[in-house]
Amino acid sequence: MAGSNVAETQLKIGASVTIYSGAPFSLSTTYADSPTTYLTNPSLPTPTAWTWADINTLQAGVQHSVTLGEVRTTAVYLEVCWIPPTATPTFSQTFTPTETPLPTSTATASPTETPTPTATASPLPTEIPTISPTPTRTPIPSLTPTATLTPSFTPTLPPTPVPSATITPTTSVTQTATVTNTGTATAPPTNTPTPTITPTVTVTPTQPTPTRTPLPAIPFLFAQGSNQYLCAFDLAFNPPLMLAGGTETFIRLKDEDPVHLRSLYQVVYVAPDLGDADYTFLRQMVAPGGLIEQFVSMGGVAVLNVAGSLGDQLDIAPDGVGFSSAAQHLSEQILKQSHPYITGAGFGGEMLGTGDFANWQPTDYGTLTDLPVSASVLLANNDGASLAEYQHGDGRVIVSTLAYCWDGKPASQEAAARNLLRYSHFYSGSALTPGPTVTPTGTATPTRTQTPTRTVTATIPRSATPTPTPSPSPTPEILLGDVNGDGIIDSNDLPSLIEALYMDAPPPAADVNADGEVSGADIPALEALIH
Repeated sequence: MAGSNVAETQLKIGASVTIYSGAPFSLSTTYADSPTTYLTNPSLPTPTAWTWADINTLQAGVQHSVTLGEVRTTAVYLEVCWIPPTATPTFSQTFTPTETPLPTSTATASPTETPTPTATASPLPTEIPTISPTPTRTPIPSLTPTATLTPSFTPTLPPTPVPSATITPTTSVTQTATVTNTGTATAPPTNTPTPTITPTVTVTPTQPTPTRTPLPAIPFLFAQGSNQYLCAFDLAFNPPLMLAGGTETFIRLKDEDPVHLRSLYQVVYVAPDLGDADYTFLRQMVAPGGLIEQFVSMGGVAVLNVAGSLGDQLDIAPDGVGFSSAAQHLSEQILKQSHPYITGAGFGGEMLGTGDFANWQPTDYGTLTDLPVSASVLLANNDGASLAEYQHGDGRVIVSTLAYCWDGKPASQEAAARNLLRYSHFYSGSALTPGPTVTPTGTATPTRTQTPTRTVTATIPRSATPTPTPSPSPTPEILLGDVNGDGIIDSNDLPSLIEALYMDAPPPAADVNADGEVSGADIPALEALIH
């Protein structure tokens, strides 16, 4: 086959005569996949989510443009990425006490508190009034509470295969208590000063609880242009990584909905060797309001390998980061020896040394310019930074000038490139999931204590009345391994455990092996519990 031969994927939907073609793919003398991704149904005037009826009528094919020799296609297939919808439970609870007081003719103390907390794992507020009643020979309490618990569960399934996972538990609790103490005096009274204490009511508020958002199901979306996207795609898809991913052309990607993409993908990956059009579209996507800028702001990760042979480039990463092509280099200096990308700790990576970045022919194509002050530079050459990361919104930008995974450069496809894919996929921070949102669960009410007042009250011979002892508040049980706090131990706890490894104060449940500290040793302990 000659290098000028090309192939294009073909897609036909239902009875429509329109055939949609993928981007032309230049052929070589070796077999390679030429994928085209359709996130929405392209046959409709407005992009709309796929339905099973659409998918059942799809026809796929390939078109060859041959100028010399022959072209062979061995397989054409459709891959449908479908995420089962998750039921949305609704739970309501009503607690209504009723009271049947006996008629009395004496004073009544009636403290009332009505807290309404949002449902969390914390116990409900406990109200224990302490009352010093007028003494009687035969006290008759008249509080008869009855409780009615009415749960209801209504699952709601999304009408389309777009993934969604929403749990919205709502609890409404109304509690009113009235205590009446009644006594009848039969002995002659004597005038004795006796203190009368007004009860103190303390409401313990429930602390705010972080609510985690489920991680998107697909690790990578590779931007497809004249760059080395296919090398990165194959490296991620094949052993030992086996990470799922999709591809989309730069020209289509720039007009996609960032909210929709964020619900599907964890990382947008731009491979190096960018062409002129690729730089133009990338510049639009990283500008304020652009697709990549919004994707990262919502908690996603963008890996931007901006190396190319077209000279200096401005504004090719969020926050105005640029690329200077003044000099190429055959080696890199490791500036952060303890960084997870270098050590491989916490995400199943490999330990890297300077030899892993030597003689990629070349290893980098220049330096990064105009990095934010908060950026962390991991690698540098003799002229400046070559690999850096920084926070943007709730997400993370990883930008480099290195020739990561470049056809014809075997050294660029080894451990350093594998760690970049692994690390960006399991980044520990708010980019791991959309940033935790805090749901307020009640406002603290100050304790009100009135000063006792002394009054002249009749002293009546009485029998001793025991003082009730408050019941101790239950201590919340810690379920070791339930790191994300959803009440179960499953594979969703693994990303949370990896995140906890870098926290100053990790949750107690992250100490899976119960050795008193949260460390890498807890990862195999969690895997053992999951399996």
